[in-house]
Amino acid sequence: MLPRHNVNTAPASPINGTRCDTSLQNRINDMGRAIAREAGMFNAPVTRPIGALYAWMERLDRWGYVTVGFSLLGISIGIFAHSWLVFARSVNEHSFLLNAITLVNNLLLVVILLELFRTIVRFLETDILRVEPYLAVGIIACIRRMLTASAELGDLRNVTAEFFANYLKDVALDTITVTLLIVGIYILRARPIRSDQHDVPLGSEKKD
Repeated sequence: MLPRHNVNTAPASPINGTRCDTSLQNRINDMGRAIAREAGMFNAPVTRPIGALYAWMERLDRWGYVTVGFSLLGISIGIFAHSWLVFARSVNEHSFLLNAITLVNNLLLVVILLELFRTIVRFLETDILRVEPYLAVGIIACIRRMLTASAELGDLRNVTAEFFANYLKDVALDTITVTLLIVGIYILRARPIRSDQHDVPLGSEKKD
């Protein structure tokens, strides 16, 4: 008869199984860290210079807006002072109505420049470029055009029929444009999110 061999049929200890799983998981984690380090070393020489370039481009972009804003402000002050100076000098030499229309025309130009300056300031504060100020600038520009046309019209007794017809066409076109721009502003303000919320500077929102 062949001798019997004692075979241990007892199940594996759960402690040993847990140790094996933990060791395998540690090895997988180590491999993942090594792959991540290699990927970082591979991408570092490419992404860092590009990130620095983007940062410099962002700074130059902001300085460009700042320069344009101060230029608009300086031009507005110059036009304002020059317009009043010319009006004061010529008020006794020419028609008061014509001088007044010219002064109002120049002041509306100052308003347009100041509105653009305000738009640049809001953009630098919020990094959001709004559409509504440009619609307002368009409305003011159309009103300036109508005033200019009225000033050029002058005395109706010396105006030809063709010139008067062109004047009416210009006024009608400007009126339609102003109406459309007003409708556009109404549509923008009728949105669920108020446009005034875009004027809140970054970092000033209430935190939950």
